[in-house]
Amino acid sequence: MLQANGTRVQETERDWVRAHEALSRLARERAAADAEEGRWLLAALRSAAHVHLGFGSFNEYIERMFGYKPRRAALVRDGHCCRVPGCKNSTYLDLHHIELRSEGGRNALENILTVCGAHHRAVHRGWLLIQRDASGRVSFQHGDGTPYGQAPAPRALDVQAKTFSALRGMGFKEVEVRAVLAELRQDHDLRDASLPELLREALRRIRPAHSMSVRG
Repeated sequence: MLQANGTRVQETERDWVRAHEALSRLARERAAADAEEGRWLLAALRSAAHVHLGFGSFNEYIERMFGYKPRRAALVRDGHCCRVPGCKNSTYLDLHHIELRSEGGRNALENILTVCGAHHRAVHRGWLLIQRDASGRVSFQHGDGTPYGQAPAPRALDVQAKTFSALRGMGFKEVEVRAVLAELRQDHDLRDASLPELLREALRRIRPAHSMSVRG
């Protein structure tokens, strides 16, 4: 084994044990620190601590405090785990922009959510809805609008997801598609609509994103 000055010393069986024990301890301490830091980051975001402290944005605040970029901060805040209720996946994680970057969404902490690969695909295929309200709180719904965790209506979910995919395939933006489908879900006359019926009505009502109010 090499010392810091480059000289070689006799390696003992205990060296690797001590190294493993030390690294294990550090990993546990880091996980605990990340969890606590994540809780306080979320509290600071929700209470707009950056505003009271005179920062221009929450991004500026966390970067000044920790040197974190938004993606790193999102992982810490979410405990390196998928945020979808009931999912504890901590591997194969993606960082999802609630409002797509390609459609004007900001690369800001409040717009980024940690999700696993499976749930990320579900979002962009219309099977899962992730929304953020004006206070910054995130909600999850099945594609048919049912609160996540409750049993969705299988047929309605299938029709909504296929309509979502069809509209995206026609070139409509995700923000446009989500808005029109949300509107159609409020129409009781369309509750039992077939795929052709829902798609036809969506095409009649869909509006370009520039005519909609989109947070940015």
